[in-house]
Amino acid sequence: MLLNVNISPKDNGLNRCLCDQIFKNAVSLKARLCMNLRKLPFYLDENADIFFPRCYLVSDVTEECRLRNDFRLTSAICILKWVIYNSSSDLSSPSTGEGQMEKDYTEGSKEALVTGIKCVDRLDEFLKLKEFDPSLENPKWVVQKYIEKPLLIYDTKFDIRISVHLCNNAIQKRLKPSVERNPLVPKESMWSSGQFQEYLKIKGRTNIWQGIVYPSMKKAIICSLVTVQTTIQARKNNFGLYGADFLLGEDFKPWLIEINLSPSMSRSTSVTALLCANVQEDTIKVIIDRKYNSKCNIGQFERMSKQERKYLSRSVDSLQAKAMYKDK
Repeated sequence: MLLNVNISPKDNGLNRCLCDQIFKNAVSLKARLCMNLRKLPFYLDENADIFFPRCYLVSDVTEECRLRNDFRLTSAICILKWVIYNSSSDLSSPSTGEGQMEKDYTEGSKEALVTGIKCVDRLDEFLKLKEFDPSLENPKWVVQKYIEKPLLIYDTKFDIRISVHLCNNAIQKRLKPSVERNPLVPKESMWSSGQFQEYLKIKGRTNIWQGIVYPSMKKAIICSLVTVQTTIQARKNNFGLYGADFLLGEDFKPWLIEINLSPSMSRSTSVTALLCANVQEDTIKVIIDRKYNSKCNIGQFERMSKQERKYLSRSVDSLQAKAMYKDK
């Protein structure tokens, strides 16, 4: 939940109303999130590659060149890892972020529902796809590194919507469970945060959530929002409610998949029936009650970060931003 209390003279008419918009598409469009995260080193001493899978704009020539180099380097690492895996030597294996097979996916513009995703595992396949599909020239298309080794729960892939663990319910609710599906997977294919933490305890990973998962997710969100400071329009009585989706790797490292604009508040499962009601109630506490009492109860919301707004004098790409940071 994000609350903007900046005042702009032209917004005097908003004094008595609240508007649910501040970032527009600055973080909800993956192409813009990708480019904004390139500026992260200017604001914080952080590297977006540790929480956001490598991402490139399909329509940009420079970005395509970076993609080619990245794809070839990653393929070489994959081959090396395959050789080590099939040898009897004591050589150390490369990082778990790169598996035995290189794969990327291209993704189009979307808000809350998944649309326009294509998977490829060869560079020539992607280039051919771009050549014969004019829609890929749209600046909203990106190509992103596939997360090869996600953490599985009872052999089931899942992702995390901050405090809710799910396998995109917009799709999952329409599918029939496989006959081979582990019976321990909940019927609704969704857990609450508490249920997931109980699962971790059973697996002997009691401190993983508070020690790695939750702090890393918060850092990724802070980094993502810090980089869009210059795109925020200062408007009085404006706020935004967004949903950040994460996928955990086998090492429990969170990867930011996307940030959704206007996440669904439907009570589609027993988990969301309780969660969404609490989110809506607590949002009112933050945007209304806290306006008159800064120490009021704000429910399950917590302030992750506080700082003065920073400004970039001009747009910068990732290399310029890193150079500017190192020169400070």
